[in-house]
Amino acid sequence: MKEGNRIPLVIGGAAVVLLIALLVLGIVSSGKPAGNTASSATVTLTDAKQAAVTPTGAGERKADIQAADETMVTPPGAGMDGGNGKEAAVTPTEAGESIAAGAYEDKPEIKPTIELENNDADQNPEDPSGDADAAEPDDAVQYIIFGRYEQDGDTENGPEPLEWEVLEDSNGSRLLISRYIIDCRQYNTDDTAVSWESCTLRSWLNGEFFDTAFSPAEKDHILMAKVSNPVNEYYKTDSENETQDKVFCLSVEEIRKYYTFNIWHKVEQIGFCERLITDMTQYALDRGVEKHTISSNDFNWFLCHEGADSSVIGMESGGWWLRSTGRSGKWACYVDELGRCGWGSDGIAVFGRLGVRPAIYLSR
Repeated sequence: MKEGNRIPLVIGGAAVVLLIALLVLGIVSSGKPAGNTASSATVTLTDAKQAAVTPTGAGERKADIQAADETMVTPPGAGMDGGNGKEAAVTPTEAGESIAAGAYEDKPEIKPTIELENNDADQNPEDPSGDADAAEPDDAVQYIIFGRYEQDGDTENGPEPLEWEVLEDSNGSRLLISRYIIDCRQYNTDDTAVSWESCTLRSWLNGEFFDTAFSPAEKDHILMAKVSNPVNEYYKTDSENETQDKVFCLSVEEIRKYYTFNIWHKVEQIGFCERLITDMTQYALDRGVEKHTISSNDFNWFLCHEGADSSVIGMESGGWWLRSTGRSGKWACYVDELGRCGWGSDGIAVFGRLGVRPAIYLSR
């Protein structure tokens, strides 16, 4: 071998020895295989990513949003009674105050007057489904919480939040009717001819009930409604003057506008709508509303011919007043316990076993 070739070999050998020594020193100093270093870095990166994606307080905000949704709107059809969409009223205690104190603080104090016009022409008596705009489908029904009233029959625990069905939402206001029958009242306490204008039910709704059910802040957001009272189309009786009310009962016209009837009998001027089958609160029951449990006989004799589904069997219901005059001033129209009503359905005004479902216009 030539002398000149030895130097590269020596240098190369020294480099190998040095590299081996460095590797040995690295393993001894770390105390564990070098391959675990990458695994440790991956764990640290994953932790850092989770911390960055989850903002502080996100869980609380999600809970607040869910609570607000449950307070304001109850989805339809989620209740115990199947197609009727009824359910136990489980709502936050502060529901009524939150609407009054929070959502409406920046609203103007001047409130418009709402007129309830004659809307009966919107529905063709030959067509049970009515005009396309006459009523919303059942799956579009919404409920809100507003005000308080005794409902569970236990006066010691105070009044409960009132649930309302939204019938119309337009022009900056919502037309609401109580979801349940909330009290038992006569249309008029004296057996004399009256109209909606002079009946004791109207006086109670706009007096004692209005003062009891709503706080001062809530009252500011209930609109004054100009209520029409036209002639009864079946009996041809006159309901006389229009009125201005904060709280009122619906008329036959409004029932036909906001609810889609399964069938409407043109001659008898009476129809059936499953959504009109209405349960009552315990307080209303204690006060005297006559409770009816829909039986198979009810279904077989009546409701199956009216287009009802057999799921109505077993529902608990009661009758409730409308404001329309019946066959005379001593009679008024009402919705019966089987969900039937019309110009030809009426009861004696002093009858004491029917309930009340108040209606109001609420500003947005």
